[in-house]
Amino acid sequence: MAAATKPTAYSYERVSSGSQLDGRGLERQADMAADWCDRNGYKLDANLDLSDRGRSAYKGKHMSHGALGRFLELAQQGDLGSAPVLLIEAVDRLSRQEPMTALQRVAFALVDAGVVIIDLEDQRRYDRESLAGDALVMLVLKAKAAHEYSLRLGRRVSAHWDQLRDDLRSGTAVARGPAGGKHPFWMTLNPTTKEWELNDRAEDVKLIFGELQHNGLTITAKALNASGSLSPGGKSWAAYSVRKVATDPAAYGALRLGIYDHETSRAAHHRWLKAMAAAKEQGKRFNEPEPEIPPVELIPNHYPAVVNQEIFDRVGAALTRRGMDKGARGNRSNSAVHTFLQAGIARCQHGGTMGAMLSKKPGRGDIYYLRCRARSGGKGCRCNGKGWRIEVVHSHVVTRLGRHLLGEAALPGNDHRSELEGLVARLQAAKQLLAAAAAGLEKATAALTSAVDQDAQLDLLENLSALVEKRRTVHRSADAQVAQLTADINSIKARRNPADEIGGDPVRQLLQSLANGTDTQADRARLHQVLTRAGLQVVLDDSEPEALKVGMRFGDDAALQWEPLAGQARGVAALLGMVEPGTVLEAEGEGWASVIVSQNPLSPEELAELLRSLEPGAGRWPEVAWIGQRRRTLTRPRQAELATDA
Repeated sequence: MAAATKPTAYSYERVSSGSQLDGRGLERQADMAADWCDRNGYKLDANLDLSDRGRSAYKGKHMSHGALGRFLELAQQGDLGSAPVLLIEAVDRLSRQEPMTALQRVAFALVDAGVVIIDLEDQRRYDRESLAGDALVMLVLKAKAAHEYSLRLGRRVSAHWDQLRDDLRSGTAVARGPAGGKHPFWMTLNPTTKEWELNDRAEDVKLIFGELQHNGLTITAKALNASGSLSPGGKSWAAYSVRKVATDPAAYGALRLGIYDHETSRAAHHRWLKAMAAAKEQGKRFNEPEPEIPPVELIPNHYPAVVNQEIFDRVGAALTRRGMDKGARGNRSNSAVHTFLQAGIARCQHGGTMGAMLSKKPGRGDIYYLRCRARSGGKGCRCNGKGWRIEVVHSHVVTRLGRHLLGEAALPGNDHRSELEGLVARLQAAKQLLAAAAAGLEKATAALTSAVDQDAQLDLLENLSALVEKRRTVHRSADAQVAQLTADINSIKARRNPADEIGGDPVRQLLQSLANGTDTQADRARLHQVLTRAGLQVVLDDSEPEALKVGMRFGDDAALQWEPLAGQARGVAALLGMVEPGTVLEAEGEGWASVIVSQNPLSPEELAELLRSLEPGAGRWPEVAWIGQRRRTLTRPRQAELATDA
């Protein structure tokens, strides 16, 4: 005998703000619906999307433009069966409009279409039969309480923002809330001093303005992506996200007030212009008043500046000019950045940021160099402005990472232990608050149900329904806090020490791919993230063009450790996958030259004996690589062979 088919229930979930989306409002509502179906023998529909994300039930947008309005249409058309069951977390999810509107246009309209509404909070059923009794009283009370709560909340929020704007103008307030509220991603509010401080993302902003003085939005986005940086939304950078940062006056320290109203009004004005043009084209009268666009108010010196206003204005003018010049958009496809030393990791000896420059030479293809941006931009940096071949600098840096990062730069505190302990303590407190809130909500709901059953006076019923609304808000807030703290703890536990990420075989494979030119953008981006977290600084010194040298350190407090560039020798070491070669040397004499690379350190005596053994013959002695106890003659076509059989 075939098993009976379970009836279907539909779950409607709604949150009205981005902060609720970031929490687990939708997830909690879905869990409650699934639990009810399991207990009551129903199957939860998985085909119809009944989630309204960011839809306001106070303004009714969930009915006019949202999923609940579409559900009502389907029910009225009979597409959902004779008595479809709609599961809601609470009545306030259906509507927060004025009670008569909420009941007539939402609740009664659904019931009139044959829908059975189940309130999961108190398990009440609202249909034609139940609304003939006490359920109608309960529904009216809940609708009235939801509307009045939203009305009071709206007034308090409006008054709060008016006061906050006044405080920001006068300087008595520096932030929108204890954690700073919505603020530039490169800022952090110091909880002790209550002052804004630049965080490590400020380097991305510096890179953006540095690039935009010479290049466009697309090239700048490629540079950011090559550096391993992510946009504020956690995705790859694109031209629009770069523009958003480049046009935010917070970069030079100014706070914008009224930007949301300004942009919303601009959009409304744009729609008004289109409607007026359409009416004129059709020969119709158009009497709609023109929407006003409120100005944006700027409060100077509110944030710490990343760039000065002169640079900000210069970049803004360049963006405007490039936007009007179609020719400025050309040849972007050939401008990819091929370095993991971006975003301020590599600098010249005088502190100028090194950037990737593309050189096209006939017969040689694209060649990328690192060059001081200040020098090439005509700002008078005192370095010589030499172009450093990127693959040579790559080989030098990665063949020194073994000793530096895995030895001297085992960074303390990277286990985030103290931060983790603090979050765990906060999570325990939040869980206690959630349990207390759940108990309070259950008690208030039971009291309201009992009062309705006993035909209590209206003022008591109104007070109890308002109490339920208040307890529900506290419970939802506590639930979201627990979810956020849990996510933060899991994120910290997933972090690894940067040294772990590039140690062992993976770094040897990366070395060989860098040497062979087979590394990918993802490889370079991953390495950049690791090196940035470890605090790597690379200084390229061209003060003596015949004796180029590279300094490296981890963190501002460490001393720079200098070594000659030794491009060919480091290239051989990288080709051989040496994480930490013991000896790297390029030796030259009259008519001869040699490249000496050894996995193990060679003593001065051993090195002198080796050099004496390389007696030059007629003409120039070929390059020689010395690995352990072997000696190999090097020619460029045989380097790949050397990597496999040496």
